[in-house]
Amino acid sequence: MKIGVMADTHNNREATRKALELFRSQGIVTILHAGDLEDPSMLEYFQDFNLYLARGNTDLLYQEINRKLTEMGKNPMQTFHELKLDGKNFLLIHGDDAIFFRQAVASGAYHYIIKGHTHFTEDYVRNNIRVLNPGALFRADEFTIGILDIPENSWRLFKIS
Repeated sequence: MKIGVMADTHNNREATRKALELFRSQGIVTILHAGDLEDPSMLEYFQDFNLYLARGNTDLLYQEINRKLTEMGKNPMQTFHELKLDGKNFLLIHGDDAIFFRQAVASGAYHYIIKGHTHFTEDYVRNNIRVLNPGALFRADEFTIGILDIPENSWRLFKIS
């Protein structure tokens, strides 16, 4: 199973549209979005994906976002999602709660932690947990998203221009 990973879209409609086109071209069905979507109208771009969305620090309209997600038949936005995908345990968070993040890493309970917030890409292993940050589609030197191939444990970043 391959999953699309993105974060910090911050209402950048053009970059989000291009990122989702890339995901479609790669056969991606499931997207983990690590927060800072911001506006519920952005959800229209995600109509044909299985979307998990973490609540970011700028997702102030989260109640409206959740109303729209419910209307679309999608998973609700949450502070964090604990998921099992392709036999692996995932934690999807935004990453702005450093204490929660450190506790999650220390727990050893996950194969992967997906986070955003910093607008920088990350890929490292701590306590046998692979931590991935796809970067951002707003206020970043380069706009980036990632695709994780779970069986292969391979991570590939893509630049969005």
